Amino acid sequence: MQPYQEESFSENFKRARAKGVKIVAAVDGGAGGAGFVPHGQLYKELELFVEQGMSEFQAIQTATKNAAELIGRENDLGSIETGKIGDFVVLNDNPLDDISNLENINCVIKEGLIVYNQG
Repeated sequence: MQPYQEESFSENFKRARAKGVKIVAAVDGGAGGAGFVPHGQLYKELELFVEQGMSEFQAIQTATKNAAELIGRENDLGSIETGKIGDFVVLNDNPLDDISNLENINCVIKEGLIVYNQG
């Protein structure tokens, strides 16, 4: 038998969404239990959200827009807009086509500098 958290995750996730609860990705606690999504593997949490009925776009917003709103930083984080901090990830393939494409990172730009480059 699966642990309680895994057994109940799907139902609770769908209930929360139906009630309008804003979902925020946060792998520090593990979605549905620490064993459900390993620490530091955000893309796996977003894959899980899509499996549970979110669109790829909605899942990405849990880690960007929704997260910025949760911490009160939506005026300078969470979306690509003039005047906002422009840290971002460049992917090799479109995650809106398949959320698993988040795993294939081309480069990461932070504070205007490339801090990771696949090549």
